[in-house]
Amino acid sequence: MRDRKIFRLRDGVLPLLLAAAVTALPLTAPAALDRADRPLMDLYRSFLPPKEASDDMALILIGEPSLRALGRWPWPRSVHGRLVDRLAPAKTVVLDFLFPEATAPSEDRALAAAVAGQGNVVLAAHLETGPEPALILPQGDLARSAAALGVANVLPDVDGLYRQSIPLWPYGEKSLPSLALAAHLAHSGEALEAVSDSPLKLRLGGRDLPLDGQRLWLPQIDETTLATYEYIDVLEGRSGGKSFAGKLVIVGVDVAGIGFQDLLPVPRGLAVRPLAGPVFLALAVEALREREPLRRIPATAQATAAALFSLAAALIGALLPARRSILLLGTLVAAGALAPLALLAGGNLWFSPLGPLAGTALLFPVAHIVRLHALHRESERQRLEAFEGTVKAIVATVDAKDPDTRGHSERVAALASRLGREMDLPDEEVEALAIGALLHDVGKIGIPDSILRKPDRLTEEEYAVIRSHPLRSREILEAVPLRETSFRAMAEHHEKLDGSGYPDGLAGDAISLSGRILAVADTFDALLSRRVYKEGWPLEKILAFFRDERDKTFDGTVIDALESVVAGWEKEERPRKDTS
Repeated sequence: MRDRKIFRLRDGVLPLLLAAAVTALPLTAPAALDRADRPLMDLYRSFLPPKEASDDMALILIGEPSLRALGRWPWPRSVHGRLVDRLAPAKTVVLDFLFPEATAPSEDRALAAAVAGQGNVVLAAHLETGPEPALILPQGDLARSAAALGVANVLPDVDGLYRQSIPLWPYGEKSLPSLALAAHLAHSGEALEAVSDSPLKLRLGGRDLPLDGQRLWLPQIDETTLATYEYIDVLEGRSGGKSFAGKLVIVGVDVAGIGFQDLLPVPRGLAVRPLAGPVFLALAVEALREREPLRRIPATAQATAAALFSLAAALIGALLPARRSILLLGTLVAAGALAPLALLAGGNLWFSPLGPLAGTALLFPVAHIVRLHALHRESERQRLEAFEGTVKAIVATVDAKDPDTRGHSERVAALASRLGREMDLPDEEVEALAIGALLHDVGKIGIPDSILRKPDRLTEEEYAVIRSHPLRSREILEAVPLRETSFRAMAEHHEKLDGSGYPDGLAGDAISLSGRILAVADTFDALLSRRVYKEGWPLEKILAFFRDERDKTFDGTVIDALESVVAGWEKEERPRKDTS
């Protein structure tokens, strides 16, 4: 079996189609893949220890203590002005609030003066997206007093969670910096350069930002390591002070319902937790500072990996026995599952295991089923070859008993097969008919040679023995699992439509079609061949004989098929009479 090719070309069609589908998924359906991939990314990133936040950044958050102390929101702008005055030592201050409308002039002037006095305050703007985008800026004097403005909008990922920031927001024919980018530029003094617009490529401080589309992945930073202060404590001088010197200080809300996008759902492993907007802003700033930020392997590389894993799984499933294939499959799955972790730990690269593992899960069982099918097919082929060899051996035994009929069974089987195909019988029926034709004279094994080879006329008793050979054939082969078509062909090939045949005297439709076909084929070869008691008939005489016996002793539809087959012989070599 090992020396034969057990696989056929069509065996590879389904595995190839599945492999192509898995390979094409990252290229043709990235959104669907992203939605399934994100939880995996979150899980893998959670296995790595988080980094600590930068020590030059601080958060001042409005929590419940501040609301109890200062009353209902919004507070007078002079309150925020007093806080900004407290932050004079800070290098940069970011107010993560929206101040779009004018309030009491004195209040607006107080905050504007504090912002101008601090010298490096970044204020938030809001971008109304839609068919007609609109930019909502801080109140006029306040906007003019700020060192920079930044868009405070954030957008969720494909599954509604927040994992990325958008450094630049498109607005008409220009782009606006996000609040995080504006804060970073104001604090670091680095230059921002747009390398290209399509796709967007940015260089910040001489290093490329690895944007994913227009987005930047947030780093894995433990937000609890951010220096955090309560608003009221800083306002009243109980904390902060000189500790803010030289730092980037972000001021915002940590209570749901009073700020803009104040609590955002972010993934932490397989869990989700709400994150205050200012904390998210701090992580977005950290993303701009990362020297080795998260990058995703390109879709073409993902597709290539999926194709390679699918091919490996298919080869393992198709070529190896179960025990060895399971061991190698485990190795392949482990490689696909551990590769993302290794790439994250080594270079902060995200390689999705979804395509490779999906390809492995699909291709291995399919290829293994193909292998089992091919092995079964090969086993069946060998069994059929053994069976055919046995049949031929039996036929040779029959021929050895009566040399005058040597080759008769093979010729009858060949003609019966052609008649069956001419009558549009299914392939399996034609095959069963051929087997029955090969074995139709097996019963002659039990007939004495003195009768089979008798050159003179047989007596009634001897002829009765000859007439018993269909029954003897059935008895000899009773234990052999042949199809009903084969058995009935053997048993009924001497029956006649008018009921004058033997061994059972069947008539009309009681005789099976296989029996009627074999009757014509057997009689045709017997008339065409020479025997000790006669010469072979010419073809025209044989056909005339069958026409005379049409629908009397032989089935007319089978005779029509014989006429068609014989007509076809005119284009081939006409069968020779048996002169053996």
